[in-house]
Amino acid sequence: MILLGTTTVGTAGTAVQLINNAGMVKSITLKAPTSNSDDGAIYIGYTPEDPATAVAEANGFRLGKGEQITIDDLECVASAFYADSASNGDKVTWAIDI
Repeated sequence: MILLGTTTVGTAGTAVQLINNAGMVKSITLKAPTSNSDDGAIYIGYTPEDPATAVAEANGFRLGKGEQITIDDLECVASAFYADSASNGDKVTWAIDI
């Protein structure tokens, strides 16, 4: 089953969960939309334990405005993916195969 969505980071520096779903992820595609702010950077992280330290500019995988990544052959919990951003209100779009 493919789930599609968009997650908005309301406050830069505060990680938000991409999806509240306990399903096991087979693959995930993430994109920082071109409609994001001037910097538009999104930071992606994964943590099944501590959401407070899930992701930040210092430790997240950076996607610049308009960039995307697909990660295949996963076996991890969907609800453990988090995003942060460089600017308030920036978004990340995603497609998750569960």
